[in-house]
Amino acid sequence: MTTSGSVRTVSDQITEQLRQSILAGEFPPGCPLREGELAERYQVSRHPIRKVLQQLTLEGLLVSKPNCGVTVAAEGSEHVTELLTPMRVQLELYALRRVSSGQLQGQRSHWERVIRLMARAAEDKDEQAILSLDARFHQLLLIAADMQDCIPLWLAIYGRMHGHHRQSNSQLDDLGFIAFVHERLMQSFLSKDREHSSEDLQSHLENTSFNRASHALWAKRKHPGTKR
Repeated sequence: MTTSGSVRTVSDQITEQLRQSILAGEFPPGCPLREGELAERYQVSRHPIRKVLQQLTLEGLLVSKPNCGVTVAAEGSEHVTELLTPMRVQLELYALRRVSSGQLQGQRSHWERVIRLMARAAEDKDEQAILSLDARFHQLLLIAADMQDCIPLWLAIYGRMHGHHRQSNSQLDDLGFIAFVHERLMQSFLSKDREHSSEDLQSHLENTSFNRASHALWAKRKHPGTKR
């Protein structure tokens, strides 16, 4: 993902395209990625490809080993609960606490568009699009807080969690819930109760009470005549 107003280099564009291809499963875990083949695929020299591979390795989507080249990383859940989630919570909470109400309101239309696209992707059962839009939703918080320089750090954390998120989403009986829970999170961000919205964000990222309450509301909306 790129930030609004930023200049996208050739490497940036290829990084985004290759990132999406990896997250979509076009290149399975363990698949080798060779500079020459990628240079031909994207019709560029090897130099920008080298930068792309370095960036995606930093994000955790690729693994580089001496004398073995670069391969697609395995989709494990190792370190998610005890390390990666707490790191992501701290980064996003920091952004939320430093952002002004006006900056949050300025992102409203962007968040609303992401949520609409999430709902459409859910109808199409496009799990990869939902993952990508989920990432975009949370990056918009960093952009609102003028923390574009921290997005590479955020991507490095998120990239190591994408297998975990994919597995969690696959357990949902209706992917439309993901759009719904992010709509609730946006409304929390836009409220004037920053302490409460911080609690909601942390709970959402840790997949605890905020998500459980949202799921109960979602189920009630989908099945209004069902007693729960």
